[in-house]
Amino acid sequence: MRLFSLIAGLVLVATSFGQIPKDNPLVDRAQSFGRIGLGTDVAAGVSPLKFKPTAGRVFVGEYVKFLADDAEARKAFSDVFEESINGIEAAAKETKNENDGAYAYSFSVLLLDQILTGKEFEDKDYLAVAGQVRKAFSGVAATDRQKQEFYEWSICSAMSVIALGAGLEGEDGAKKLKELAEVQVLMLTGAKFEQLSFTNGHLLIKGVGGGAGTKPATTGGLVEGFSYSMPEGWVNENGWLSCRQKYMTSDLIGANIRMLPAVKASGDLGATIRDLWEKNMPEELKGKASGMVFRRYIGDGLPAHFIFGQGQVKGQQADSLYSLYIVDCGGMWQPFVVAQTWSDPTTEHPLGTMFSAPL
Repeated sequence: MRLFSLIAGLVLVATSFGQIPKDNPLVDRAQSFGRIGLGTDVAAGVSPLKFKPTAGRVFVGEYVKFLADDAEARKAFSDVFEESINGIEAAAKETKNENDGAYAYSFSVLLLDQILTGKEFEDKDYLAVAGQVRKAFSGVAATDRQKQEFYEWSICSAMSVIALGAGLEGEDGAKKLKELAEVQVLMLTGAKFEQLSFTNGHLLIKGVGGGAGTKPATTGGLVEGFSYSMPEGWVNENGWLSCRQKYMTSDLIGANIRMLPAVKASGDLGATIRDLWEKNMPEELKGKASGMVFRRYIGDGLPAHFIFGQGQVKGQQADSLYSLYIVDCGGMWQPFVVAQTWSDPTTEHPLGTMFSAPL
């Protein structure tokens, strides 16, 4: 297929948590499954996720923006997603499940499960899981637009793995495909793949604690469920997680991390990360952040966005490199600062230290 041929030529990595509808209560509920779990109870009757569609797509375009910068590649992704949605909708109509986010979500999660396990699912399996989803979402109020966003987001999340996987070959390609699928499982459910199981016709998600009424952390603490551990040799010093190691003779290379209070996700990550930079950086580095926001992946495949800046901070011998990260955890964002320093407390040649630091 021409579309997949074009996509296969792109150098792409796992899709981003940034491709999530903001301020959408349905997304928040879906991503809480990793914490509160998903049980076997099902709901009959009218689906709480059924919506009256608009004349066009409401979220596909936003999703595609994060996948590629090239206009032709974006069009290729859009075409793949459009074909996928049309195909899923045609199948849904046969069982009167059209325009239902529960069916789309069921299809997407089971498709990712199939990629990871090789298990093939039947129509009855998709319908059974859709019933579980309807039960889990009962009582969650949402507009038709929010329901349609959730519907399109669910399908795009799974089909992006298929599209990106078109360019992967061999054993390394198969491994990467599964990594992509695991990332999207985490994005759709808030759960690691090992928390999922399909037993007796039901999808089970084992929660990791917190209870059904638990809310995400608000400003002042970390995002609920976000955790970290300090490797050997690291210490907590005045709110910084720090490690210093000798380099050559007396030079000290330092890595320092400071966790910032969680913030609620917004529609403009770029503006948020730059605002946090100005509020949390030393005076000498304010206004000196990189022009571009970069992306990388950290522990458990979580995507993070970051900016950085370099300069000499008061009290330090040489330039330091500061970075500000935002880890996208769905409805909440977890920011933190990384400071990389260089010093030589015994030097008689401070200019040499200043020249060595940037290297």
